[in-house]
Amino acid sequence: MPSIQLAIARQCLEGTARIDTYELYLDYAATISAGLYRRLSEAGGIIEEWLFSQHYFSAEGYEMPPGFLDEFPSFGLESRDQERRVLQTLAEVTGSYLIRMRDQTDWSRYDVVAFTLSIYQTASSMALARLIKDKHPGVRIVFGGNSCVGPAASAILEICPYVDVVVRGEAEPVFANLVRRLVGNQPLEGIGNLAYRNRDGSIAATAPGPLHQPQRIISWPNYDAYFERFARLQLSGRKYIWVPFESSRGCWWGEKSQCTFCGLHEIMRYRARDPNDVLRELDWLHERYQIPRFFATDLIMPQSYYETFLPEIIRSGRNYEFFY
Repeated sequence: MPSIQLAIARQCLEGTARIDTYELYLDYAATISAGLYRRLSEAGGIIEEWLFSQHYFSAEGYEMPPGFLDEFPSFGLESRDQERRVLQTLAEVTGSYLIRMRDQTDWSRYDVVAFTLSIYQTASSMALARLIKDKHPGVRIVFGGNSCVGPAASAILEICPYVDVVVRGEAEPVFANLVRRLVGNQPLEGIGNLAYRNRDGSIAATAPGPLHQPQRIISWPNYDAYFERFARLQLSGRKYIWVPFESSRGCWWGEKSQCTFCGLHEIMRYRARDPNDVLRELDWLHERYQIPRFFATDLIMPQSYYETFLPEIIRSGRNYEFFY
């Protein structure tokens, strides 16, 4: 799928800085084949973290714990032995891929290189951040995304000295100001929702910042760079693409009864968008990309949409397909 996180980062910096987006997961899919990429993605995520984590931790002198090749989740090949051999080969391929991603772009052209970590991008982001920082030590590395929320931000800084700043909450209220300060080599105190490394190596954290109000849409998400890269890499499987959109932030259920497994305490407050604005956005996305499948990145669908959003889609005859 296109990355709504990268689209949001671009929106945050409109009029502030020149920004390029790199959907490097497409390059990985092109390297190992879209079919195998899809199989790994549907296996639950831990395989990808294993494939990339050894290219961070082993390079840092840590021994990877044994046993993974006995316990990994199946990803649908004929036998466990065949899957094991594929994973061993993929581990080598992944190392070559990371070197290629470091070298195919001149990262020194940028003052800031930012990574967005959603669910299973932690190990890959740390591995590539290490390679970029070693080659271009003047580049400032920023991590953000919902894998960085709360205490995870400081933990990432502790185990990955190649990262300079982690946004530990929603980025929209702070990202543009953070980039301005980093480019101007100014102190970061006073910007909320950050964990960062001081000049002496110690880790500091700023106070929680405001939550984003999704009603205030700067512009609709632009996925042009994704589709251009998808075509340039000659990837197959366009029929599998879902276009992401967002109709709310937070969780109305979690506000009254937080699920045991949920760690998103800091961004729980529920904020829904106007359904008519969301429909206009979907129509724009459909016209631009000619894909009628939409993937909601919401934690939970607004309850009011049963009486507004869904009936209007039915009434209007829009032939859209949704995942919530």
